[in-house]
Amino acid sequence: LRWSAMMRRPRWTLFPLLLALLLPALLSAQCVDDFVPGTDYFPDKAELRYARAFSIEYHGHYKRLTVHRPWHEAQESIDYVLVRCGTPVPDDVAGARVIEIPVQRVASMATTQIAHFDLLGIIDRLVAVGSVDLVTSPAVHERHRAGTIAQIGFGDGVDLEQVLDRETQLVLTNASAQEQYNAHPVLERAGVVAGITSEYLEDHLLGRSEW
Repeated sequence: LRWSAMMRRPRWTLFPLLLALLLPALLSAQCVDDFVPGTDYFPDKAELRYARAFSIEYHGHYKRLTVHRPWHEAQESIDYVLVRCGTPVPDDVAGARVIEIPVQRVASMATTQIAHFDLLGIIDRLVAVGSVDLVTSPAVHERHRAGTIAQIGFGDGVDLEQVLDRETQLVLTNASAQEQYNAHPVLERAGVVAGITSEYLEDHLLGRSEW
């Protein structure tokens, strides 16, 4: 019953986190040319109904996305400030990762997110995955054979050379309390933003679908 209810929901209501990063480009490939303070640059807002591990706040030309539970027993949340391309970075971003959106070049070590790219018709934004062997998408395999999608591995052994060569703007990855299994510290030391996904911590199936 829960799965049937999820499938009846429009596809743009299923993945608010991914859409928060990519939706502006689906509507327009252009950055903002003439920034006007006070303008709402996100008239179509993601609505979370079931997810509790992350939240999204809208502030005119940017969004603040907070991952409240980035991993099991995490003692702190992680904040991302998603700034519309062509608009200024806000002043109050202390401690937050700043991402210009729409993101055009994404790597996903989190295999659960890859199907979303396929469903939303934005597989061309995906430049790398952790391992092709763990991916079932025919489109990903085809693009890997063509050389447009790379494999970058997992954890602290992530292939930084591939990530940087692909001009990757964002890497989606899971995280753990055990640092030796994490890619995000390695990526961030190299200046690459890591987006932590933790949909597996959601209690509700539909909450997981909203990632």
